[in-house]
Amino acid sequence: MQGTKRVTIVCLLLLAVPLLLVGCEKGESDSAKIEATVREGMAAYNARDFEKCLTYVADLSEEKKATLTELLPGLRVMTGLVALVKIENIDIGGSSATADVTGTAQGETRTVTVGFKKQDGSWRVLTEGML
Repeated sequence: MQGTKRVTIVCLLLLAVPLLLVGCEKGESDSAKIEATVREGMAAYNARDFEKCLTYVADLSEEKKATLTELLPGLRVMTGLVALVKIENIDIGGSSATADVTGTAQGETRTVTVGFKKQDGSWRVLTEGML
């Protein structure tokens, strides 16, 4: 059960992160856009707006989209609401970035290093190694 909870929280943080890009304005810094992605991603995940979540995943193949479409509703049931605690250590190098994202689900707080890729001017979450 503990291992499942850890995987669930990691998956959640990595998948939910990219949703915030919708609200980003052109004048914002890349760091601000990444932070916005994390915040909106958590909000969309908590609202069960999984279709929106998937629009912000980098390099989303049809196979990966099908897998995530099946996975996200079950993850949301398992995790319940997820609270974003903090976003730290944003490191941007060209069109890739990482950030340490801390969130709480089911009373357990975890920090995960999330990878991002800039695609078409927007920061999207990387799911490499998850699927």
